[in-house]
Amino acid sequence: MFALFTVRDLGTGAGRPEWWVPVPSAHCPGAGHRYGDQTVGTRRGDDLDRAGGGFQLPPWRRDTMTIRVLICDELPVIGDGLRTLLDAVPDIDVIGTTDNGMEAIVLVRTARPDVVVTDLNLRTISGLEMIRRLGKEEAPPNIVVFTRISDADKTVSDVLHAGASCLLGKDASPQELVTAIRAAAAGRTVLAPDIAHRLVTWFREQPDTPDSAPYPEVTELTPREREVTQMVARGMSTEEVARALTIGVATVRTHLYRVRTKLGVRDRAQLVSLAFRSGLI
Repeated sequence: MFALFTVRDLGTGAGRPEWWVPVPSAHCPGAGHRYGDQTVGTRRGDDLDRAGGGFQLPPWRRDTMTIRVLICDELPVIGDGLRTLLDAVPDIDVIGTTDNGMEAIVLVRTARPDVVVTDLNLRTISGLEMIRRLGKEEAPPNIVVFTRISDADKTVSDVLHAGASCLLGKDASPQELVTAIRAAAAGRTVLAPDIAHRLVTWFREQPDTPDSAPYPEVTELTPREREVTQMVARGMSTEEVARALTIGVATVRTHLYRVRTKLGVRDRAQLVSLAFRSGLI
């Protein structure tokens, strides 16, 4: 048996699309088990895929590696619901859930997720502070912020500057969330439509700037680091850069980490911006 709930029932506001998320009840044999603040459960994605249910992968995605995901939300019922939803996706493996920002940092260091899906409201430290701290890790995961989006532009600015790859509101559909997770794992960016509209409007209102500006730090880059930076700035994912240069994905990430350190940027978005402004591309 399954207990069904909708995000509207959880207080996300009237008028938003409803998600029906099956959550295993205590009497369901497939229900997960909780160990402290971390939830460990069974995966049903392969069964759902074979049965024709759940999320079907397009042919070009079926041979890809599994994306390891950590879920962070202040409300356990939301975190558990997201876990149940994502467990039905064949190429996603939820390695844990937590409502605690500090515990999330520990889990990232020990379990090494590819993507962290987080709300901004967490226990001990905020989701925003957690994102900032994760950005300082040697191999930081990509971040999908899944939260109630306010009308304040500062919130959006803070989230993007902290290093989030994707930003979605809690009225997003399940498929939109899955798409954002896959995009983040590939080093791409996905924004909620209203956020994208606000950013485009802001960009159009900015005055024209010179084609390039002096950035002496760019001269410190090695030829390989410059090459990787140029490819990333042109929109290539980490995996695409690795294939193009015939090097490992881990090597590409190491190059990007060194580039960010030398140039003093926190995330991919700032790196791309600096590449354009400095004339690297």
